[in-house]
Amino acid sequence: MQLALTPEGRLIGTAGAAAEQDLVTGFSRGSAHGLLAMASLRDTSSRDAVWMYWRNFADACLTSLAHSPDGSDPGMMPPVEANASWLTEQALRAPAMAGGEYLSADLLSTLWRELETLARSEAASAGGLRQWLRTINPTLQLLGRVTFHLAENKRSESTPFAFMATFTHRISSSDRPVHLPLGRALQEFAGAGSVGALQSLLEPVRKASESSDWARQQLESRALFQPQAWTAVQAHCFLREVPVFEQAGIVVRIPDWWKHRNGARPRVTVQVGNSHGPGLGLDALLDFSVTPTLDGEPLSPGEWEALLRGSGGLIPLRGRWVEVDPEKLQRVLDHWKDAQQQVRDGGVSFLEAMRLVSGVRMSGDDTSLPSAEDADWGEVVAGDWLAAGCGCCKAWGWVPASPTTWDSARRSRSSRSSCGCSGPRHRNPGIRGAAPRWMPRRCSSCPPP
Repeated sequence: MQLALTPEGRLIGTAGAAAEQDLVTGFSRGSAHGLLAMASLRDTSSRDAVWMYWRNFADACLTSLAHSPDGSDPGMMPPVEANASWLTEQALRAPAMAGGEYLSADLLSTLWRELETLARSEAASAGGLRQWLRTINPTLQLLGRVTFHLAENKRSESTPFAFMATFTHRISSSDRPVHLPLGRALQEFAGAGSVGALQSLLEPVRKASESSDWARQQLESRALFQPQAWTAVQAHCFLREVPVFEQAGIVVRIPDWWKHRNGARPRVTVQVGNSHGPGLGLDALLDFSVTPTLDGEPLSPGEWEALLRGSGGLIPLRGRWVEVDPEKLQRVLDHWKDAQQQVRDGGVSFLEAMRLVSGVRMSGDDTSLPSAEDADWGEVVAGDWLAAGCGCCKAWGWVPASPTTWDSARRSRSSRSSCGCSGPRHRNPGIRGAAPRWMPRRCSSCPPP
């Protein structure tokens, strides 16, 4: 499609052999509709300089709309005027085009107003500016969003973290969000007299400050508008507030190890069933061990003692940052050590081991799980022998799925049929599916599987 300006100041598109139908329809309705159709087409691989000039012009208008206050209600939005100096600059930088002699700052201002009026009308019909922008270009909904960035600073031992708050200023020609430091917003908006746009930009931060002391202090001290070097304690305080920031509508960029922080925590690992003890069936006794670990690897006594003596928070361990809560770790360790002592002489039954591994809580058990508050700092895993047994149980369909199933299995251990059969007519009611190989075979009165 070839774009050109008419003496009347209208932008028109001449359909080519491979012209998109949406563009043809758009320009037949007017310059603003054509520009809007261009904004929705993001593939620029075969576009010339004239196309990119007008597409960037349309993007600039939509970007200004996205930064406007009261953006959720287009009917309440005041007109968004283009900056006069920017229009003059765009007129001087225009590439050679058909009808280029008619191009001026005044003409660009007219086209801007037409496109801005059309966009507000379309957004009102779509139910809101953000929703409508998403239909034009999904990336546009990121405009005006505040982002908190936290990264590791390996060049400083005293301040191993760096923080910066940014906002999405515009979308690049390759459809990537362009971020600017949040401090620049004071110059971009307040300096241009757009106080309402600045307030709209900072609204998520203000909302977060209602629930977060960290956000309130950063906003009141204006430290939020400057890059900051942080200690591990400061970074940990920030990371604990991430759910509050995200709920307020702030985008948060943090290290991957915190996103999966359950793997970045030392844990008290309880292993049951490394070997088979005395007994048969559900009453078979299995061994029970308690070990401090990190990602499944045992911690040395020195490493464990150092963690418990520390003040908690973020601590470097084995070349990575881990979150530590000494009090919770000690409580979980004491809990499982007590449980280990109670079962040391006899071991844990197969049924109790399966319950612990599945995480089912039952009252009255000496090996009941820690409180929900401490549960993230411990884990129960199946040992080698039990893991192999679980694989057989799954293959046979024996997978208890609820506390009720476990409870009925415990109560029914003494109510098996007199023949000891595990067939469908005499099966233990707490067990579903075919019986595992270690249970008695079917009697003659039971049909074959």
